Amino acid sequence: MTAAAAIQWGSLLAGFAGLCGAVWIDADGAFAGVGYAPLAAGSIVALVALLARKDAGMPHDAWALSARIGLYAALSFLLALVLAPDGAWLYAELVILVVLLTRERPRMAWLGFGASTFVGLCIALAFKLWLLRQGSLQQWQVAQLDVPVVSWVPLDILRPFQTIDIGSFTASELGLPPAGLAFGPTALLLAVGFVAAVASIALLSWGEAEHEDDRVAALLSTLPPAVAQLVEVLIPEREWGALGLHGLSDRKLARRMEELVRERARALQHSQVVLQHPAVRRWLALPEPSKEANS
Repeated sequence: MTAAAAIQWGSLLAGFAGLCGAVWIDADGAFAGVGYAPLAAGSIVALVALLARKDAGMPHDAWALSARIGLYAALSFLLALVLAPDGAWLYAELVILVVLLTRERPRMAWLGFGASTFVGLCIALAFKLWLLRQGSLQQWQVAQLDVPVVSWVPLDILRPFQTIDIGSFTASELGLPPAGLAFGPTALLLAVGFVAAVASIALLSWGEAEHEDDRVAALLSTLPPAVAQLVEVLIPEREWGALGLHGLSDRKLARRMEELVRERARALQHSQVVLQHPAVRRWLALPEPSKEANS
């Protein structure tokens, strides 16, 4: 798959994920709007997360700009899918997700954020589905615990004291449709949207990185063959992103590549001198150079 195809398919999946997260299915089987609060909160967190990325420069052409816009939309829709509709739960999840998305971490090779963030998103989705299930059953609490001894006494006068509600909420906080919520179809819609959003981010992240690699390769093609071969040996393609070659303008890219080649050429020259030392050669079990080669 080419970088352009990955960006196109990733953008389409982002739109599909947005549609899945924009509606619920009520008890009558009709579509009902979710509301703007989760999407607005997700958009703000996604913007903060993208601005906090240390490895992404400014887009310099239409494909890079398309990938960056698609990533912003996909991450916004993903966060809107997993965030609670409203209330204190929403603000607590916002704080946690901001920390997870903006802190320093090793990134997954196939996704635009770390493993801990992905696990956190899955937990947030599971919690949202649990809230919706409780709301669809007219149970307005996260959980309910029985009070020992008191709950064993079958007296109506003790009923208010026999259970303890944990995490109470109201129907307005969940934004449930007036006709009630069909939990099964809605949960399936949210799960499909979650998978589509994750796949979209993976495709767009890969497409953006592949497009930046194509820009570096295009610059190498303008060099003389011998020089280009030397650059490819000293700076392997798998290291281009980690070395900060992505997201640079053409002038800064050429300058950064020249600096890296000089640094590694000096290091290679120094290592060749060190390898000639007898102690180093004995430690590495290298054969001693022949007199003919030295002469």
